[in-house]
Amino acid sequence: MYDPTLSARFWRKVAQDGDCWLWTAAKDPRSGYGRVRVHGKTAYAHRIAYELMVGNIPDGLHLDHLCRNRACVNPYHLDPVTPLINTQRSPIAHGAKTTCRYGHPYSGDNLLIVNAATGRRRHCKKCQAAAVRRWAARKAAPPVAS
Repeated sequence: MYDPTLSARFWRKVAQDGDCWLWTAAKDPRSGYGRVRVHGKTAYAHRIAYELMVGNIPDGLHLDHLCRNRACVNPYHLDPVTPLINTQRSPIAHGAKTTCRYGHPYSGDNLLIVNAATGRRRHCKKCQAAAVRRWAARKAAPPVAS
């Protein structure tokens, strides 16, 4: 995938100040991964850096950031691994999260474990109860006149 114009444009957007090479241009607001336009399509910057310096990413593999910095495009910090290995290495894998998205603890009386078809899942009882209250309020509300 070597393209001299892409390479020059790409590396101008990288700060190689320390061990991590940080992407300084656009980042995905939800994931924090760097984004770059390549041939009219959006691509992840760390994948482009790997392909420019190392070569193609083997089919079916993900690039694991060994440094845990999603803005890093240093190809020496990227390890091609299976999706399973990538998930297992994740800092939030195997129930490492200790709170729900609203800060309630996943422990004690607040922990609800549901065995769904997809496997065991943890839920926050406080958030679950709030969702039930919102649902009941909507159901009890009189219909809107049209």
